[in-house]
Amino acid sequence: MGKLRTDEIQKVYYGTTEVCDIINERVGLSGVNTVAPSALRYYGKVSKEMAASKITRRGHRRYRKVEIDNLVRYVRAMKTGFFTESGGLAILQNRLEATVTEVGVGKKLN
Repeated sequence: MGKLRTDEIQKVYYGTTEVCDIINERVGLSGVNTVAPSALRYYGKVSKEMAASKITRRGHRRYRKVEIDNLVRYVRAMKTGFFTESGGLAILQNRLEATVTEVGVGKKLN
């Protein structure tokens, strides 16, 4: 049997701090506009699609890749797409397709 490379191993669950870092990196947020763990808890209350899939015995929230992707879509719509909370939910539920134009170039939010 060959050795397992560490870059091939994918985590199943991510903690709230890791999820915040992933979202901020993928959406391109920095400074004051970054997503905090308290925002993740709020987003989980807004929609079950963004809620943590697992809560440990100690009460720590754990997120899977599916929830992280949904959170990225929602935060991108809210922070860079100039949508309200209901618009972000519509994008998340595929009821609305959003594009943002940057200097004449259309860029999909999904």
